[in-house]
Amino acid sequence: LSSSSLSLLNGEKQAGRCGLKNEGSICYMNSALQCLSNIPQLTDYFLKWINNSNKNIANVYADLIKTMWSSQQRTLSPKNLMLTVSDHVPEFFNYRQQDAQEFMNILLDLLHSDLQTKDNGATTIIEQLFHWKIQSAVSYESCNKEDVTTDSVTFLPF
Repeated sequence: LSSSSLSLLNGEKQAGRCGLKNEGSICYMNSALQCLSNIPQLTDYFLKWINNSNKNIANVYADLIKTMWSSQQRTLSPKNLMLTVSDHVPEFFNYRQQDAQEFMNILLDLLHSDLQTKDNGATTIIEQLFHWKIQSAVSYESCNKEDVTTDSVTFLPF
């Protein structure tokens, strides 16, 4: 067995190996959070996050990531994040099963909105990692013209 496997068997705590409590059928949310927390660029960004303004979603998500990756706890409750997101999307949190992909997209949209600057000149980490553009062209042979459209896409298939 590898040393990391042995340390897990011995019950040693390791950074990033933190379970999320399923409080009220939120396993869909926990799945999405575990996926996002294992994207190195995203996690590194929020591990270095310093609250220099009152960005609610970003601060709560950063606190969760910092706790998950601190090696201090084996399990933790994502309830603060759940309550913060539910302030923006109340119908999503009715203690019933929901769609993990839908939650992930909602969270990414909220984080993106929260991280945008007033000048809107800089891209956010969310945009850098999860947004892309699709360009389509329609050619008209009769008039030798082409219409080109560009759409922004955010979609994370599981």
